[in-house]
Amino acid sequence: MKIISKFKDYYDYYVGIYGEDPLLVFDRRGDLPIFNPSIEEEEVGRTVFYITDEKIPIYWYKGCPYYTWEDVQKLDALLKKDKNEGLIYSAGSLSTIRKKYYWRLTKKDYLETLKAEKPFNTLLREPILCKDNLYNGKTMQSELNKNVKLADWGFPNIIPANEMWQRISAFLGYLKDHQPIPNKQTDKEKILSHGFDYKKSFRHRK
Repeated sequence: MKIISKFKDYYDYYVGIYGEDPLLVFDRRGDLPIFNPSIEEEEVGRTVFYITDEKIPIYWYKGCPYYTWEDVQKLDALLKKDKNEGLIYSAGSLSTIRKKYYWRLTKKDYLETLKAEKPFNTLLREPILCKDNLYNGKTMQSELNKNVKLADWGFPNIIPANEMWQRISAFLGYLKDHQPIPNKQTDKEKILSHGFDYKKSFRHRK
């Protein structure tokens, strides 16, 4: 795999081990690397990653990431202690609630949050996608980012560098062998058709 990028990520050094394949090009120049906007906040933040069609939701609280079932259980206990809030499953994700009557988080609920709505990576032909759920003052909006710098989000502890390299390489190989059917939709229409908000999707951040 050959990487074209303005930044370094944690798996890049494998190019020195496996070498460059000019037929498998990962072009990360489109977006700038983004940093977790909620890492220092007192509220629970949530960012969903799609890595080669695997959905990986990460929750943040007081600068710490939570992503495994064991992590989520710890987060639930911590929220009950700190804020008298608990985690509940709702509409495909976890959210907080104060009413103790609803405090019943199960592993089945957690596993439901890992089910991808669609194979977004394949549909958009991007190996790495990140969806932020941010409040704009009135409603929640989903903002889609590509080519995120995964090292900034704790991914070295989630997916080992070698596995990440292999997964991206295999995904690019799949794309090379499965060329897209000509689509006359504009980029805006493509994004909207996959359920994302266009206004700030594929945004550029410093």
